Amino acid sequence: MDGVDVSTGVEQPGFPVELSGAAQNAPGRTFAPTTQLQRPGLLLMGGVVYAAFGAHCDRNPWQGWIFGVSTAGKVTARYVDNTTAEGAGIWQSGAGLMSDGPGTILFTTGNGGAPSKPAAGNAPPANLGESVVRVRVQGDGSLKPVDFFAPFNGPMLDEFDGRLRLRWG
Repeated sequence: MDGVDVSTGVEQPGFPVELSGAAQNAPGRTFAPTTQLQRPGLLLMGGVVYAAFGAHCDRNPWQGWIFGVSTAGKVTARYVDNTTAEGAGIWQSGAGLMSDGPGTILFTTGNGGAPSKPAAGNAPPANLGESVVRVRVQGDGSLKPVDFFAPFNGPMLDEFDGRLRLRWG
C-alpha cells in the first residue's frame, strides 16, 4: 500500500507497506497476493485506511481479506472472513467498505463458505460466505465479526456460483 501527499504526490514516511502475513483471526491462513484482487473502495476511519480483497477469477487460494494500515504506515489489521476453506471474497462491485459508526465496518461477501446452519445474527460463524458482515475494531487494531446476515439459501447460491442480492425500497 502506498501513502502519498495528494497535493504534491510525494510518498509519505513509512510507505510503501507490504500487505502480507497470517490473519490475526486465523493464524493458519496467509494472504496470497498473487491470487487476491483489491476490489472494493477504501475506507478511512480513525487514522486507518482499510482495504478489502476478493479473488482474481476464483483462483486458489482465495478468501475475503481486510487489511488496515495506519496513516503512519503500520499494518493494524489482517482479517480473513473464511477461516477454514476457500471463498467468501469481498467484491462489492467496486463499492467501498462502509461504516455505521466509530470502530465498525460493514461489507458483503461472495460465494464460498456460506453458513450451512441457521445462526443468531450476533453469533457469526467462522466462515462468512454469501453474507453481510459487521466487524468491530478491537483495542489492538484487529477486526472481530460481531454481526451478520446470511440468506437461508446461501449453500445453494454457493453451488451455482450465485450471489447474495439485496434490494432496497
